[in-house]
Amino acid sequence: MKTVKTTRRTNLAPVITHGLSFRNSTGSLYGCPADAAYGLPGWLSGDERETWHNQRGDMDYVIVSYGTPIAWRTPSGWYTVEQRFSVTTSRHQSQVRQAIAGI
Repeated sequence: MKTVKTTRRTNLAPVITHGLSFRNSTGSLYGCPADAAYGLPGWLSGDERETWHNQRGDMDYVIVSYGTPIAWRTPSGWYTVEQRFSVTTSRHQSQVRQAIAGI
C-alpha cells in the first residue's frame, strides 16, 4: 500500500477517512491499518493503556505519534487519547482531532 506523505498543513480528514497509510516528513506522526502498527502502546499510561488493550482487537486504523497511539478507529467510532505528552505530540493530537471532527 502506498504511503501518503503529509505536512503540518495537510488536511488529514480525507486521508484517514479512506484508511490510507500516511506519515509526516520525519516519521514522527503516521497512520496505518491497525494490523501494521507495531511497538505499541508506547507511552500510554493508566486508563488510556487499558482502553488500548480492551479495544485492540476491534481496531482497524491507528494514528501514532512518536511510537505512541494517539487515536484509533473501531466499528463504534474514533477514540482519541486525552493523555498529555510533549509539545509536538500535543500538536499532532490537535491536528488529528481536527481531522476527525471534519469527517
